[in-house]
Amino acid sequence: MGCGSGILGIAASKLGIGNVYARDIEADAVRATMQNSVRNSVDIDAEVGSFIISSSGQKRFDFVVANILGPVLESLFDGLLGALKPGGVLLLSGITTENERDFHGLAEQGGLSLQERVVMNSWVGLCFKVLPEI
Repeated sequence: MGCGSGILGIAASKLGIGNVYARDIEADAVRATMQNSVRNSVDIDAEVGSFIISSSGQKRFDFVVANILGPVLESLFDGLLGALKPGGVLLLSGITTENERDFHGLAEQGGLSLQERVVMNSWVGLCFKVLPEI
């Protein structure tokens, strides 16, 4: 989510992720992602939009990455959670240390477990995993 230049999708593809889907609400970001994927010889399904919806509803994934500013991530959180398969991983960045606690609460409510936390200056990256149902 939030494909920007496509760098995260390109890296995922180069690391062996089978199908890479990139979505952004900005057409220029999707265009840049497509151009950069061609330059890097990787195949990325990039479109304008927020989530991938099929005829049977929102598509679900093993791994979802979103590098978007915290307040926008908060508004998208339920959709991001809904995009994860059981056991899926959610990697978020664009969060400041000031609003990090909000994400811990959202994750707990959504049945996610914190796997890793990375801090650089006042920015935080959080990696969560969907807890198994008991």
